[in-house]
Amino acid sequence: MITTGKAIYSILSNASAVTALVNSNIYPLVIPESIDLDTTPCIVYERSFINDFTKDGISTTNSSFDFTIISNNYEASINIAIAVFNTLYLFKGDVLNTHIHNISCVGGDEVAVNFKFIQKLSFDVKSSAL
Repeated sequence: MITTGKAIYSILSNASAVTALVNSNIYPLVIPESIDLDTTPCIVYERSFINDFTKDGISTTNSSFDFTIISNNYEASINIAIAVFNTLYLFKGDVLNTHIHNISCVGGDEVAVNFKFIQKLSFDVKSSAL
């Protein structure tokens, strides 16, 4: 379901624990060129999904979200990852005409590239339309 991406963005952008660390620097797919990664931590994410239909045509959507957290400071990258994890993990509820059945964290990774510290988190989201 296409609206799941909007719902996840809404959850993160309204979470004070996340915005206290990255302000509004949460982006789907691409970081704007105007963002200076030497001074600005940010979150970028991408999504894939598969719809499951019952015999009577009701669907649920199983989405996978991959979040990349970028900072020039290792501790800050960890703190942002913790805030994202705590905000999304096991979330259930209705957001922007989307019912989130469950969010689970299925993996993570960390790397350093060009003196930037990168945390990667992967979440599975089960959702349906309201």
